[in-house]
Amino acid sequence: MNINGDDKNVFPYITSGDRTRLDVSRMDQWGIVFDHGTRNGMHLNFKTQEIENQNLLDGGDLGNQRILYYRELIARFGHNLGLNWNLGEECTATTVRKKAWAQFFTITTPTGIRS
Repeated sequence: MNINGDDKNVFPYITSGDRTRLDVSRMDQWGIVFDHGTRNGMHLNFKTQEIENQNLLDGGDLGNQRILYYRELIARFGHNLGLNWNLGEECTATTVRKKAWAQFFTITTPTGIRS
């Protein structure tokens, strides 16, 4: 997701300003790309955010917006093999926040986070 990032064109929402409604068509398109990568044995590095938008959802905390976003990603794409959840590209969030994000993935995904 790069709403305030480099290209400002990759996000799962209906609009870049609405963080409560996900665009299922857009998510399906992402799924096509990830399924193709999985079929071809690619390692998938899913960047969930960049430094420019690390505080975009819930001010950076693990609140309703971030939980909705993470649950949707895990439900739709967590089955892919070779998937790395990159929880923050060039992220400067506090250690407490990073641990909360990682803990959410650990308890929500069937296999948890792998390094």
